Amino acid sequence: MIATFSEFEAWVNTIPARMITTTHSHKNLIIKDNGDDTYSVTVDFDWKGITINNEKMTAETHHEWLLTNDKNERFARMRTMKVTAIKPFQIVEEF
Repeated sequence: MIATFSEFEAWVNTIPARMITTTHSHKNLIIKDNGDDTYSVTVDFDWKGITINNEKMTAETHHEWLLTNDKNERFARMRTMKVTAIKPFQIVEEF
């Protein structure tokens, strides 16, 4: 389980060694202004990728993010992130 941003960064940095290409398509995007310069975001992603062994893979994940918006910064910052697998990462014959 990934519990910190540094663990997430370490995991993300391993992807180029395992994957040739990946793509995400989003659905069910909901953004809620919490009224305190934070935003709650929920979104589902359909993921597809091709491994360095030329295997096709798919997954579906549900994300819950809490973003902090500092108007003095260019982008909002992620305060928390929770990801749940709806359909686990798996090798498939066809996309």
